[in-house]
Amino acid sequence: MNKPNKGVQIEVQSAPPNKPIELAEGLISFMLEFSFMAPVLALGGAWVWKTYFEDKTAILKKKLSVSLETDRDIISQLNQMIGIGSASRAILLQPHNGDKFTTGNSHFKLTCTHEAMEQGFEGMQGSIQGTSIGLFSDILTSQLLPRYYAKQELDAMRNWLGNLLRGHNAEAMTVIPIAQDEGILGIVLLMYVGSGTQTERFDSVTYKLLHEMDDLLAILTRPKRKLF
Repeated sequence: MNKPNKGVQIEVQSAPPNKPIELAEGLISFMLEFSFMAPVLALGGAWVWKTYFEDKTAILKKKLSVSLETDRDIISQLNQMIGIGSASRAILLQPHNGDKFTTGNSHFKLTCTHEAMEQGFEGMQGSIQGTSIGLFSDILTSQLLPRYYAKQELDAMRNWLGNLLRGHNAEAMTVIPIAQDEGILGIVLLMYVGSGTQTERFDSVTYKLLHEMDDLLAILTRPKRKLF
């Protein structure tokens, strides 16, 4: 008669888990939880878009509109000065502070921010961008008064400025500073080609040019508009 072997244990294993079913159940649970969070996330996303994108875009558009309006007014004034002075080109130079020298002294620069000209002339605005103010020492004086430079004076400028003017066919030029108590805010250069180079012509329109400069000064010093 056979006796049972008490030293042998029999283990009963459960069936392995069904992985596809567990994954499906987890996905359904996540979707149910997300369905409650979706409206909150949508509202949060809309608030972020409104606060950080839509509102800032509207502000930038307003700033751009104000800037373009000022630019158009400045160009209009330059065109009027071309007509009054029988010039061929008018450019506006605005001073700004650049880097400092190792001595600690400020390095001032000039940039051509606006230009108007008759048809057929090549623009020179790109040639005067962040240019050292020292390169204009021949035409910058402490008197802050309009000054006419005849052809022989321009021909005598054997430097960067003289080459730039001759390279753009300038045969004579009027320099008109724009100044306030704070100092020079800008400089207008009227350039002449051909028949517009007579000193008598400059003398006869100086008053009208100064009147236009007052209007240009008013545009440059417009109070900043609040955008909020």
